[in-house]
Amino acid sequence: MKKNYRISLMIALFAMISFSVSAQRIVEIDGYIPGVSSGTPEDYNDIITDAIVGDSTARAANPNTIYVLKRNHIYPMGGTINNYGYHLHIRGEEGDGFLPEIISGKNATGVYNSKFIVSRDDITLENIQVNGFKPDGSFANRSVRHQGVGSTVKLKNVVWYADRGAGIAFLADSIKAYIEDCVVQNTGHHNVVGGNGRFIDLRTTYIDTLIIKNSTLTNASDRVIRNMGTKVNYFEMDHFTAVNNTGLHGSVQLGFVKTAKVTNSIFANTISLGHEDDRVQE
Repeated sequence: MKKNYRISLMIALFAMISFSVSAQRIVEIDGYIPGVSSGTPEDYNDIITDAIVGDSTARAANPNTIYVLKRNHIYPMGGTINNYGYHLHIRGEEGDGFLPEIISGKNATGVYNSKFIVSRDDITLENIQVNGFKPDGSFANRSVRHQGVGSTVKLKNVVWYADRGAGIAFLADSIKAYIEDCVVQNTGHHNVVGGNGRFIDLRTTYIDTLIIKNSTLTNASDRVIRNMGTKVNYFEMDHFTAVNNTGLHGSVQLGFVKTAKVTNSIFANTISLGHEDDRVQE
């Protein structure tokens, strides 16, 4: 009886230790609130970068750290976050109001930034908006780049707006990607036929898993997926909507895929700029 009691006590203690180590650590980051915050948005250029980069010691003590951005706040990024050796988890807070929005800020040389996040490891983004439009009239190009070899990418309820290249850019091998409830809109070269503006851009040799659910591409200047030769082990697309996308390359360019499932999806006017009416009325 005593032996069983000791075993039970040891299991309970182990469970408590495991829970304490794995318990979520929440770090809230305030941004700029238009019409409320003092100063200008540029005064907040490095607030996300400084908060995450400067948190390395505490994050190492508890890797299960989530950085929470506030509703109705905007976050200019003059610098770039590179997550080497840790899982970067950024989440917008729950509740009412506008999604927290990451926008371009000025870097140290006074130039508006085009790279907000270069993901070198696992990454999770939830409930945020990424706006690639820059105040100088240009657009960010692949403002969030996934470059972690063998990394896991989880994107849920993320909106990309006005990116010159693609909303989601995979630039490393063996990525596993799970995308849900995401929107990419108003992207690409709007003065060039079929130039950029994709939902996903694959510029690598091999992708392990690519699953997309309940997501949308609209008012973009190219196809849903650009795959010019990447080998994909498993691809799944369910409840996807693509509408009014003006590229000349069709809807979904899958390339070399071992297993592909596309279900319950709508592709409307996805090569609308390529249409020409040859009939002449006299």
